[in-house]
Amino acid sequence: MSVSSGLPQGFNPHEYDAVVAGASFAGVVCARRLAEALGYRVAVLERRESVVGNPGDYLGVAGVSDVHGLLGVRTPRVVSFFARFASNLDTSLDAPQVISVDQCAELFEAVLDHDLIDVCCSVDERELISFDDTHVLLNGEVYGGEVVYTGALDALFGTDLGPLPYPAPTPPVPSESGTLYPDCGIIDPASRDRFEAYLDCIEGVTNFHPAGRLAEYRNYDMDAAVESALELSDELIACHS
Repeated sequence: MSVSSGLPQGFNPHEYDAVVAGASFAGVVCARRLAEALGYRVAVLERRESVVGNPGDYLGVAGVSDVHGLLGVRTPRVVSFFARFASNLDTSLDAPQVISVDQCAELFEAVLDHDLIDVCCSVDERELISFDDTHVLLNGEVYGGEVVYTGALDALFGTDLGPLPYPAPTPPVPSESGTLYPDCGIIDPASRDRFEAYLDCIEGVTNFHPAGRLAEYRNYDMDAAVESALELSDELIACHS
C-alpha cells in the first residue's frame, strides 16, 4: 500500500482497474477484496486527511461502560473478515463484538495494506467523477474500470434535486434474539423518493456502485454496512472472475 496526501504527480485513474471513493468501512472492504480476489490495482480516494473515515455506531453494548464510539460486529462473515486484521476479534464467539474508534486507524490501515492498493488522502472525489448517459467519467474521460462510491449521493450531484438528510444510527432495540444493532431503512418516505431520483441519474451506468450507509442512503450500523460491501464485492468478483 502506498499513501499520499493529495493526488501524486502524474496520477492517472485510468491506470487502475477500480477506483474506490471513500475510505469508509464499505470502501476499505471493497478495495481489499478486489485487490485480493481479482488482482485489481485499486485507487482509494479519501476526502479526509487519513483513512479512518467516519466510523462509529454510537450504540451501547452490555458490559461496556462507554457507549460512544463503538463499532459492533455480529454477523459471522463480518467477524471472520475483520478477524484477519484485528486481533481482538474471536470467530468462535456467538455474540456481538466491538472495535473501539481508537482502533479504527490501525484496522483500516491493515485492511488496505496490499501491494495493489494506493491510497490518496485529502482528495475530493467529486472533482474527478462525472457522468454521461451510460458512463462514469474520471477527469472528464470515460472510465472502463469499476467505481465504488461511498459518499453522499446528493453531494455528488451538487444537491441538484435537493439535499438528503442523513440521520445518525438509531439506538438498539432489545429483542428475543438478543440483537443489539438495528438495520434500519430510509426513515422518511419523501427523502426516499428523492434518493430514488438520484439513483435514476445513474441508472444506465453499469460500472458505478454506491456502497455503505451514505451512498445507499440506509441507516446501517457498521456491521450491516460491511455485510453490504461484502455482498457487492461478491457480485463484482463473480462478474470478473
